[in-house]
Amino acid sequence: AQVKVTDDEAMEYLKKNGSMFMTPVKVNAFYAFVDFKEAAKGIKVSPEEIKEYYGKNPKEFETPEEIKARHILIAPDPKEKDQSKAKEEAKKKAEGLLEELKKGAKRIIPSQFAEFAKKHSMDPGSKDKGGDLGWVKRGMMVKPFEDGLFALKKGEMSLVVESGYGFHIILAEQRLGGGKTVLGDAEPNIRKTLSVQKSWVEAKDIIIALDKPFKDAKNADELKTAA
Repeated sequence: AQVKVTDDEAMEYLKKNGSMFMTPVKVNAFYAFVDFKEAAKGIKVSPEEIKEYYGKNPKEFETPEEIKARHILIAPDPKEKDQSKAKEEAKKKAEGLLEELKKGAKRIIPSQFAEFAKKHSMDPGSKDKGGDLGWVKRGMMVKPFEDGLFALKKGEMSLVVESGYGFHIILAEQRLGGGKTVLGDAEPNIRKTLSVQKSWVEAKDIIIALDKPFKDAKNADELKTAA
């Protein structure tokens, strides 16, 4: 109650802190809105449309092949001046390891393969993991390796495969996919997809229908009546 502020002090404060006293811009507005979910309520998808979508989008219903792979890499010695000789030695070593792994068995136990990989593989990325490459899809590896891997059945081991990195022994530990979802199983997802697509078109058509009435409206009341 004892403090007094002069008009000059108040004016000086206002000059220095003008932004504190700005009134934000306000707009009195309305809008027309079409909800996709509301538009979808009257949408119907026929069996013929579902069948047509299934036929036109075959790749959408394919399950890509995946193989849980392990490998042992034997690479040529980069310090060897005669690289032809280095490659030949690396190949012989890989073939020797393969024979030792097989020992007459058609299928190899993953744990045995992993031990060999830890001991002999020259791939720094997978050596300590027992040659484990995880799940591999087509297109993830260089072609010679991919061809060798996807030629194997579950549990099978390859012959020596040569790539730009050296010589590989590959194990297909597990396999998944490689099939196609049948129409009956795919139908719910197709119906949902087509319903969404149709609801977008329906909603867009409703809004477009307002274009002329809005342009013809002379004031806000006529705009609201059109909406």
